[in-house]
Amino acid sequence: MLRCFYLLIFLSLGIHFSHAQDFRKGYVRLQGEDKQGLIGKIVGTKPEAIEFKATDSSEVVLYSASDVIGYHVNGIFYTSFLNPGDGKDWIFVDLLVTGELSLIRRGTMYFILQRGSTVFIHLDHKHRKTLNELTEDCPWVSARAGKIGLNREDLAAYINEYNTCVAGERPNAEGMPRVVSVALYAGTDYTGVKFDKTEETETRFLAASKLRDRSLPQFGVDVTFKTHKISNLVGFYAGAFYNSNSYHAVTKLTLKSWTEVSEYSIDYTEMRIPLGFEFKAPSRRALSYYMRAGVMFVKTLDFQATHPTYEVDPFGDGTIYYLQPSQFISFDRNIAASGSLGMDYKVFSNSHIRLQGTVTVGSVDAKVRNGNRDYVSTGRLSSYSLMLGFVF
Repeated sequence: MLRCFYLLIFLSLGIHFSHAQDFRKGYVRLQGEDKQGLIGKIVGTKPEAIEFKATDSSEVVLYSASDVIGYHVNGIFYTSFLNPGDGKDWIFVDLLVTGELSLIRRGTMYFILQRGSTVFIHLDHKHRKTLNELTEDCPWVSARAGKIGLNREDLAAYINEYNTCVAGERPNAEGMPRVVSVALYAGTDYTGVKFDKTEETETRFLAASKLRDRSLPQFGVDVTFKTHKISNLVGFYAGAFYNSNSYHAVTKLTLKSWTEVSEYSIDYTEMRIPLGFEFKAPSRRALSYYMRAGVMFVKTLDFQATHPTYEVDPFGDGTIYYLQPSQFISFDRNIAASGSLGMDYKVFSNSHIRLQGTVTVGSVDAKVRNGNRDYVSTGRLSSYSLMLGFVF
């Protein structure tokens, strides 16, 4: 790796490192003294040396990297740096950051050196991936790796943030929720159902209109598990929500000369069990956002339905006949797909006020009985909920 480090340097700089072939105004920093003059190019290896002249007419003096603190030219101070892999290999570098991670610029290239390591890590076009891997033990910093450019300002700020983070007592917890967090919710829910068309006499009244939920309250709890040891971004959630639903409809169907009118209502309570994955980047900001995707299991707790009226005008002459209506037996929801968008506002260290909107899409099987036979009609169901919660 060290050979690769020097090979890259030599290839890009043509065996020597300099901002110009001529001498430029600058200074060499000795122990306790800055010697003003003109700075030339770097010569030699193990150790490197910098050319220096006091004036244009003075003779060139070589200052070894092992004997000086560094030199300044073109607005940049180049530090004497001992290669940790070789006790005699002193070089001049633009040392941008020191700490758990040190950031070094050499010519147009950037390198990272981990504390206690002798390996220089070259930041190339895949630098964002490299930065993410090097800083993953500080989640809120590594979450920003994808936005860091390959320039001294972005890199220096990023590495400084990481070094500050890991110097704290619990760097892994920076910007992360508790490993297990609990949220309590209360809010509203709207559910709509549209049944498929059918020729079944006993169930076709269901397809004549879209059912709209008239009962809006919903409340519940969920638990989220998330740890940096698995992922800084992805967590797992599970919950339980109590919801009540109420539908009422009056439908009219006209089939050639046949007209039929039905009035019915459906009331039930249910327990919703959401399971899925939460996607939320680590953040120390007061306001943060997240997204969820998963499935919804639903268990009907209490079911009541009436179908008191079934009127027909078979001949189209206004003569109404009252027939025995089909009776509802069950209203069962199938497993549904669920997605949520939400935002958290931090009120305490690991406590948030949460606003969450959820969309659930699935199907429902309505079973009715007429005489001794049961009939099933399948409908497409969609629900929209808006919940206010407290996370702790």
